[in-house]
Amino acid sequence: DITSQTKVNVSFAGVGDADDATLVSVNTEAGAATGVGIGIYDNANKLVEMNTGKSTTTLAAGQTVLYYTANYVATKDTVTTGYGNAEVDFNLSYE
Repeated sequence: DITSQTKVNVSFAGVGDADDATLVSVNTEAGAATGVGIGIYDNANKLVEMNTGKSTTTLAAGQTVLYYTANYVATKDTVTTGYGNAEVDFNLSYE
């Protein structure tokens, strides 16, 4: 009911990258890429920092769609190819 709560905060929780904790760590499985993390960005292309950041969206009557993208980000000068898998939980809180 948007008459009592007009905004939704979205945050992301997961293992932060060892070289840049604002990014998600790529899993360290055999064959995984190294020297990269994963950044999660809101619809304004602003990084939502892992475990500490949040993105706030004003709720609309009816349906509100939340848009996010994920991109690989180099965290070291040398990047090796490989799998770039990760797990992230998202949390919604209303105000």
